[in-house]
Amino acid sequence: MTEAGALRYLPLALAFVVWFLVVPFFDDWPWAVSLLDIFLIFTLSFSLYSVKAERKKLLVKAAMAAPIVMLFAYRLFDSNDTTLVIMLVFLILFFANSFMQILLGVFRSRTISADVMLGASCSYLILGLLFALLYIICETLQPGSFSGINTAESSLDQNRALMYFSYVTLTTLGYGDISPISSIARSFASFEAIVGQLYLTILVAILVSDYVSNRHNEENS
Repeated sequence: MTEAGALRYLPLALAFVVWFLVVPFFDDWPWAVSLLDIFLIFTLSFSLYSVKAERKKLLVKAAMAAPIVMLFAYRLFDSNDTTLVIMLVFLILFFANSFMQILLGVFRSRTISADVMLGASCSYLILGLLFALLYIICETLQPGSFSGINTAESSLDQNRALMYFSYVTLTTLGYGDISPISSIARSFASFEAIVGQLYLTILVAILVSDYVSNRHNEENS
């Protein structure tokens, strides 16, 4: 049984739950334009929390997070596309590192615990976030890369629409209300759909295999 203190991925999972289910109710608030930045800061912080017991990994991730925090602060005073793209690139590197660390932790686990299931879920959600950040870069550098994005809307609404598109693509739902137009956007979208399916297929197979193996060992012990 997993102890409450061992649920190191729980805060990160809750950050995603709040973003998907709570944040939309605050769209009309004066500070709503900063909601995406706030969400990214929290996910960044909780990613650090997930490796707090491993000093070397924590130091590496803290070093990667430092320039992101500085760029967040800089954008409060001088927001421009160049700074945004640089910050997004650092975010992609940071969350790609988080994705790999969490996934390796899941694969190396000898038992299927609540924390392992949370880790597997968080890595899947981070995968969708990574592609969303790539889509935001595409739309920033080449406006009109996606149809269905209203350029008259605020940057928050556009970015949230691209995050929505990312998770719809990751799960291969494909509603069709937003579609990639530019060649690079199409490449990212098709690659995300493939990776999303491979992730679920491979991860579920590994988790089921580990669970069956653990049950077999318990019955024979």
